[in-house]
Amino acid sequence: SSDLWDIVTVQQASHLSWKPESYEPYLTNLIDYIRKYAPTAEIVIQQTWAYRFDDNRYKGWKIGQQEMYDRSEERRVGKEC
Repeated sequence: SSDLWDIVTVQQASHLSWKPESYEPYLTNLIDYIRKYAPTAEIVIQQTWAYRFDDNRYKGWKIGQQEMYDRSEERRVGKEC
């Protein structure tokens, strides 16, 4: 569209949000694309929620709710847009 965008949000799928390897190089490529086609837009990373404490996926991942949250938060806070 020819309209200018004020804000562009990006978000990782919640089941991958705690895995650092799921972000790069994809996030950097996406941010570069946004900067090219919407240079004045503010880029915001939307944080996903950690799953319920009793979600069965934690067993397979060998982590708990707090670790999922902490790792997801590290990805969000650690990335400058």
